[in-house]
Amino acid sequence: DGFTGDITFTLSSDSSANGCPPALIDLVVNVNSTIFANAGNYPPLCINTPLALNGAFGGLATSVTWTSLNGGAFDDISNPTTTYNPPLDFVGDVTLILTTNNPPGDCQADADTVVITVVPLPIIEAFSDTTICEGQSINIFAVGGSVYDWNQGLGLGNAHLISPIVPTTYVVLGTDSLGCSNIDSIYVHVLPAPDINILDDLLHCPSDQTNEIGFSSSFSNAIFLWSRTTENVGLNNLSGEGNIPSFTTVNSTNDLLTATFTVTPEAENCPGQSVTFDLTVKPTPQIVNDTSQVICPGLSAEVIWESNLDSNLQVNYAWELVASGPNLSGAVVSGQSELPSMMLINSGNETEELVYLVTYHYDSCFGEPFTYTILVNPGPVMDAIPSQEICSGSSFENVTFSASVIGTTFSWELISQNVPSAVTGYPSPTGSDSIVGTGVANTTNEPFNLVYEVTPNAIGCAGAPELFVLTVNPELTVSTSVPNQFVCNNNPSEEVFLESNAANTSVQWMVLDLPPVIGGVNVSAGTNTIPAYGLSNANPTEVENVVI
Repeated sequence: DGFTGDITFTLSSDSSANGCPPALIDLVVNVNSTIFANAGNYPPLCINTPLALNGAFGGLATSVTWTSLNGGAFDDISNPTTTYNPPLDFVGDVTLILTTNNPPGDCQADADTVVITVVPLPIIEAFSDTTICEGQSINIFAVGGSVYDWNQGLGLGNAHLISPIVPTTYVVLGTDSLGCSNIDSIYVHVLPAPDINILDDLLHCPSDQTNEIGFSSSFSNAIFLWSRTTENVGLNNLSGEGNIPSFTTVNSTNDLLTATFTVTPEAENCPGQSVTFDLTVKPTPQIVNDTSQVICPGLSAEVIWESNLDSNLQVNYAWELVASGPNLSGAVVSGQSELPSMMLINSGNETEELVYLVTYHYDSCFGEPFTYTILVNPGPVMDAIPSQEICSGSSFENVTFSASVIGTTFSWELISQNVPSAVTGYPSPTGSDSIVGTGVANTTNEPFNLVYEVTPNAIGCAGAPELFVLTVNPELTVSTSVPNQFVCNNNPSEEVFLESNAANTSVQWMVLDLPPVIGGVNVSAGTNTIPAYGLSNANPTEVENVVI
């Protein structure tokens, strides 16, 4: 295989029948080298793209020549690896022939043919030119190829999300599966976003009439779209275009009520950066205290004002006295914060009142003025109660009471301590209204004071108590140092000392019966001691008695 040179073939005959030797003959064949041409193999070629040929030849051939059946041009037709340029804008099959020269000898020239397919470039279609607003994003994409490469730093990929801030052209290079590439471009026009003035937060009291809220921009064609949160601050609409109209604020809560407004400028359908501001309506305070207090003469209760507002909101109070009963004293005329405790005296006989007007506000929002009344009942003043003194077994007089206030009631209580069991019959320890007189016995040897404390009460107010003192003297007995005496005529009697069972008691005596015949009784009355008498009886026949 692949041999070149001379080959000798020898032809010999058979031996002859007559004995002749075989005949021989030599044939020399010269084998020359092969002549060949190879035009090469090529993938499809993109339109208007030069092709680097890779032809080859050999054997006895010393040169080759390229030809084309469909036109085009070779850089060097005699170079097997020259460059071929297809006809301009040609699409289809191109037949190229590589032919060797005709060498000396019997060998003929060789030729090889190759068909090259020229394909069109891919049709790369990018997203249409468009206009966006500043700050917006848009997806751009391309079709028609297999691989895509974008400028502006986007890189590979058929689609990209872009957010240009200035007008920008985006160029995409698309390559199909045959390696052919084409380009397309997108122009993205960027409209500037309109601006808006910065808005201050607003603060109102309920029932305020707001000013119209207007907006401004450096863009003369800007419009303004606004919306708000749903808190009921008095504005009916939740959104609108243009200025926010004037409205009457409301706040039905006990705390600050804030609606947040969002305003977006827009020009040529392009929104600008939204701004927000708060409109806060402060609550209206309302005092929730009782409207009055009723007291007896003395200290009033301190009044710490309370409101309906949330505890974190500071309400300020001021008050002044606007009315006072003619018999009242001790009132504070005006002040701030709480109403202090006061020592109030009602020197009259009827209930009188102090009236305070309370004004109050949270921040600059005032509540309805509040009237607070202190009713001061009169304190009943009792008339003095005369004391009574009785002897044991006697009844004392009914004890009635009186006071300065009409309709006063009275309660009484025995306050004497350790009443002896020998003292009986006195009124029960407690009672009301008058003390009914009754018989009281005292079988002790000393007087005993029953002391009752009587307290007046009028319109729920107790006055200063008065004392009723009932002195119950004991039942008295007298003892004599000498019993009844029997005295002979013209003889002296014995001196008699008288003593009571009650301490510090004097015993008075007197002659009750003195017969006229008896002489010598020169003292007819005295205290504690009956003196000795020199007695005589003028009746010689009868015994006479002197009764003391």
